[in-house]
Amino acid sequence: MRTITHTLVVAGLALAAAAQAQYRQLYDQPLGSHVSTVISCTNPFPMPRAAADDFRFQDNYAVRHFRWWGTVSSIQQLNRVYYIAIYEEGGCRPGKILFQRCLTPQAVAAAVDCTGKVVYRFTASLAAPINVPAGHYWFRVAESDADSVQIGSVDFQWSAARPIKGCDAGWHDAGGWSSPLIDPCDGKKEDLAFCLLG
Repeated sequence: MRTITHTLVVAGLALAAAAQAQYRQLYDQPLGSHVSTVISCTNPFPMPRAAADDFRFQDNYAVRHFRWWGTVSSIQQLNRVYYIAIYEEGGCRPGKILFQRCLTPQAVAAAVDCTGKVVYRFTASLAAPINVPAGHYWFRVAESDADSVQIGSVDFQWSAARPIKGCDAGWHDAGGWSSPLIDPCDGKKEDLAFCLLG
């Protein structure tokens, strides 16, 4: 009995640690969305800008799935290639890049935003998990313009979340880093909607 109880306690602690380690920042309807586009997977320079938001892991965690919310110019954009990156924390802005990958997500309609656009929930999976130590990081998801429906145009915008957690979300453009993000409808600050999951 004592052994079984001990095993259950250890298993429960492991599950609690896993639940604490994953990061969830869900879309907050009806908040708006923000441009997040890079030139291509091989040249991930913002075009015209690429958004990012910070997150923290309290424990070491193996990430296998990325989830985010956003709007698109047409349904053909839903299952195109998206650029995903994780950065070191660099003083309330993204620092050194730690991970980057282009993935093709699955998407389902989830809500309607304040501008009347359909908000989709995107989920992309890695073939093998990446191990992320406990710490403070930044996450980016962006349309790969070279793989998008309309090359040279904005075909994806990353949807927002509140309340703001940690640092203000922002974006890189040709001039560097800018923050905070301001909602297009109510003019208030906001973060971005995304999850890092096992």
